[in-house]
Amino acid sequence: MEKIKLILLTREQVGTKVGLFQEDRLKVLQDYGRMAMGSDLVLLLGGVQYLSTYDRFAMANSCCRYWIISNEGDYNLVWFDGSLAKDSKTVTVNAIRPVLQLSFEMLEKIPKRTGYDGITRFYFGEYPQIIVERDLKPELERKYRTGELVPTGKFYTFRTAKTNGTHNYLEYYYDNEKYVRIVAERTLADHLSNDLTIRRGTSYYLRVDSIAWLYEPTGLLISERGLVAGIPYHTNKKACSYDESQVYQYLNDYLAKQIIPSEEKEMAPMLARDQELQKVMFKKIRGRNPSF
Repeated sequence: MEKIKLILLTREQVGTKVGLFQEDRLKVLQDYGRMAMGSDLVLLLGGVQYLSTYDRFAMANSCCRYWIISNEGDYNLVWFDGSLAKDSKTVTVNAIRPVLQLSFEMLEKIPKRTGYDGITRFYFGEYPQIIVERDLKPELERKYRTGELVPTGKFYTFRTAKTNGTHNYLEYYYDNEKYVRIVAERTLADHLSNDLTIRRGTSYYLRVDSIAWLYEPTGLLISERGLVAGIPYHTNKKACSYDESQVYQYLNDYLAKQIIPSEEKEMAPMLARDQELQKVMFKKIRGRNPSF
């Protein structure tokens, strides 16, 4: 397999205009919009969700804000609603929405589908993203405590509030699926996608699923979701280039390596779940405000 390198979207790629309705951005972002849903992992790692009382979009509470590459002092993130904004480089509440470029030979080998919104998605790599169903969590916790959850040998590296540094989380295999167990340490969000309330000190299980990438005709693949939070753009406020930043280091020292599957896995269940998610997105966001 070719070496994987991840980057972030740049200020120019998301559009040089601050408002929502400009079209000087990548073609796929003109069609899809700049908004990105955050994974449940983003919320469990302290990422923020949209809490504004004046917004009435049904899916807004699932949208995250995410880092982009920009010049010093310029807009450095995309806000919940798709507009551009600025934030301190040291905050850890913004999500990482990675960008990947594969050779056309590699693209021909990986699964792809065209969604209900007419946008092509490629499915490459996997990552813990969505909380498991409510009735499955007690069973997984019992298996964990009795030692019946089998580690795959793979782990994921996240930044935790407790240590103010990185910590490795084991991946477990059970009943033909893979899971990651996380104990919530801090959160600015209230609920996960299955409507469970997030409580500090409580364990949660995330299913490891295929990553959906939006296809840009120039050859770029843009993660449909914000995948992970807890990572500052940089650890101090001094000026630095992207290649010197903390987020660059995390993308390529950890995330690029850890999206590679621990073993081959049947794609059909993951693709079916993703298609259901696209239906919801298309109806609740696209149908109401196509400019996003």
